[in-house]
Parts: sequence; C-alpha cells; structure tokens
Amino acid sequence: MPQDIFTDAAFESFEIPVLDDQMPVVRREIQPVFRYYGRILENHIDQSFKSELPVYVAKHIQRKVKPLRHTWVAIGGDNRGYKKYPHFEIGINQNFIYIMLCYQFHLLEKEKMAQFLKKESLLKLPSDMHIMLSHYGPDYFNLNEENLNKGLDRLEKIKGADFQIGRAMVKSDDRLTNPEALEEWLKQTVDELWPLFEESMVVFNRLTNLN
Repeated sequence: MPQDIFTDAAFESFEIPVLDDQMPVVRREIQPVFRYYGRILENHIDQSFKSELPVYVAKHIQRKVKPLRHTWVAIGGDNRGYKKYPHFEIGINQNFIYIMLCYQFHLLEKEKMAQFLKKESLLKLPSDMHIMLSHYGPDYFNLNEENLNKGLDRLEKIKGADFQIGRAMVKSDDRLTNPEALEEWLKQTVDELWPLFEESMVVFNRLTNLN
C-alpha cells in the first residue's frame, strides 16, 4: 500500500469487531501512513520553529479485548512519552482524520492549563478549525463560543475530560487521495496552532517545573 495515503481499508478497519483481527489491518493500513506524516511534521517543526519534538505512533499494547475506535500518532512530549504534555496528534477513526493540538486527561496541571486556555483568544484562530471534546471521538464540533466554553469547562472540571483543537477532514474529501494536498493541510494547521502550542508549553513548564 502507498505510505502516504489513507485508504478505504484504513477507515474500514474500525468496523472489524475483534481486536486480534483488527490490529494486523491497523499495522498494515494505518501505522505506515502515520510514520510517514509524523516524520514530515517532525522535520517541518524542526526547520520552521527550531524545535525538536519526538514522534510516537500509538501501538495499543495494553488493549486486550475491545477493538479500536480510533488510533493516532503523537508529535510532542519527551523521550518518555507525550500524554502528560500538550502535543499534536494526527488521528483517524471510521469517519474522518484530524490534526489537533491535544490537551488530554493525562495532562499535568490540567485544571490550571484549562484556566490558561480560557484566557487565550482561541476564537481568533481560523474559522474552519474544529474542536473535539474527547480523545476517542467520535465527533468534532465547530469552533464557536458555545462549544469552546463547553469544552474548556469540561477540561477544567471533569477528571477524564480531553480538549483538542485543530482540523478534521471527512473520509470523502478528495485531499485524502492527494499526498501533496494532505501534507500542506497538516503543515498549515500546525503552523496556525504553533503560537498556542508555544504559549501552552511556557505555562506548562512553569506549572510543572519539568523544564
């Protein structure tokens, strides 16, 4: 399979009801594409922003029974992992792919990070961006004041809440069969989110003393 294309089989893998049958398809149809675009964004971030971020393709080693509803590649964190940090993700589920800046429920100082985000002018981001209220999907929402307030309130007050902001692309979008267009879409979204990521990391590091 091409390593720069999300095929129909990639999306259809989430319809497979048995994990042991699903994972070989995920490894074949999705993970090579994640490694390809993960490296592209890793190099782009290094060249454009002089920042070295590690890349982690989710392996789902601890999952034993339930089939995947989605999977992802993360760009960010340190050499021990990414979940406790603000980080970028390319993800895929049955209906769409996404590129998002992620604040997951594992995030250190999550309540204070949510309070920081509430003070940021997130509505000044491009109007075609979306938010996700759960790391697991399955839906994304328009970036507007109501959805933003809902998402950040959940992040602040609910222990298991996630907040993700970026862009989603439905599986019928023609750009998914055009690697150059898909690469540009990914890079553009990261570029537009980078100032927020940098500010987030400054606050995160101050709160956690990890840097």
